[in-house]
Amino acid sequence: MSAPVARTCSSPMKRKLRKALIIASMFLFGACQGQPCFQDDENEALYLLGLLLPLGDYWARLYYVDPLVAGDHTNINFIREATPSDTFSGERKLILVSGWDTEDRSDVPYPSPGELQVRALETKWNHLIKTTTFDEMIVLDNTRIFIFDYLTSDPISLNGIRFRNWLDGTFGSLPTAEVIIYAHSMGGIVTRTAIYQGQKPLYLKAAVINGSPLHGSPWASPEYQESKTVLGTLASFLTRTEGGSDLRWDNFDGSIPGASNPFLSELAAKSGRDDLIHLTYGDIDDGSSFDDNATASPALRSACLILHPDGFPGDCIVPNSSSQYTGVTNPNSKTDLGRYEHFQINWASDDTRPLLRAKINSLW
Repeated sequence: MSAPVARTCSSPMKRKLRKALIIASMFLFGACQGQPCFQDDENEALYLLGLLLPLGDYWARLYYVDPLVAGDHTNINFIREATPSDTFSGERKLILVSGWDTEDRSDVPYPSPGELQVRALETKWNHLIKTTTFDEMIVLDNTRIFIFDYLTSDPISLNGIRFRNWLDGTFGSLPTAEVIIYAHSMGGIVTRTAIYQGQKPLYLKAAVINGSPLHGSPWASPEYQESKTVLGTLASFLTRTEGGSDLRWDNFDGSIPGASNPFLSELAAKSGRDDLIHLTYGDIDDGSSFDDNATASPALRSACLILHPDGFPGDCIVPNSSSQYTGVTNPNSKTDLGRYEHFQINWASDDTRPLLRAKINSLW
């Protein structure tokens, strides 16, 4: 999946492709209108010729994080793409899946594989887990760590398929359930989508889905945004991508007139594999009382004061009815992590990280 060019050609075919590339390059040169042409132009030509993966396919990758990163989590040598040889049969394997990145766009130039590694290690790593905790999980819990990164502006359904392809390609040969997924926010929807692809994944022990908008979020719905002035305008800007649009409220309870999300409604109708899924969430009881006011986001405090009086108690972005998947049968108990907002309940929080780690360790 990592190689942009994934096919071999005969010599005549190579000549034809080379000629096509020359023609495409001439066209692109003319389109530059005297300005220098850049690598993204070349990538666009390769994509149009079928020699380069679509951006979302190219972007989505599963990485193995070498234990040595515990000593230096900025060293890019300690992260690499996972391969089928990385089954680590008989050992615990934890896959970290982050949520939505508001800066992602699907019309950007192709990054290099090295740039994607840097993103996974420096951005996703810091978002998901801290070095001290990683060290504890490696040494004390004897766990292999992986990171799945994806272009969050792409449709969630596609990213779920991409995730499942990486899971099957890496762990499909395992005879027993040795893999646990930890997914935050949008990552939880990506994970649930992946679980319901193909056959039930026998290698998967469990998936901890944390603070995930499984029914969507009112903030992602235009019908709700339009009445919320500044915060509504901000939310509409952030959700102006296909991935962001997939977070719209599915209106399972009819609470937002006119709102709908066919993708999430269809996903909610599937429940035969939810024995693998364990839900955790944060809940600001009254919309203003936080367990740790020193770290709660000022913006989310304001969001809570709006969302909660409107009948959507939760973590200020995701209502409880969404993170707890109200109306969808789940045989496993759900875990309230405390009075924390949406970003406080992730691995980066000193308060909730021990709770999440304990939850994961209870599932092995």
